Amino acid sequence: MLAGHTLLNIITNFGLACFKKQFFIFFLPIIVILAIAVLEFGVALLQSYVFLNLLVIYFNDSLALHH
Repeated sequence: MLAGHTLLNIITNFGLACFKKQFFIFFLPIIVILAIAVLEFGVALLQSYVFLNLLVIYFNDSLALHH
């Protein structure tokens, strides 16, 4: 859960260090940061989908057990 945020922090700090030295190198870390952020968003959507499916299954089993 924390690995993506840590990776974004490391690459952001690297990008800021590159920005201080040479401006044109700054764009490569920005592209990587955007790609990882999109990946993190996709993982969050997938986790919420799995959680909601499990929740519905458990509720269904719980209601079926009491009838």
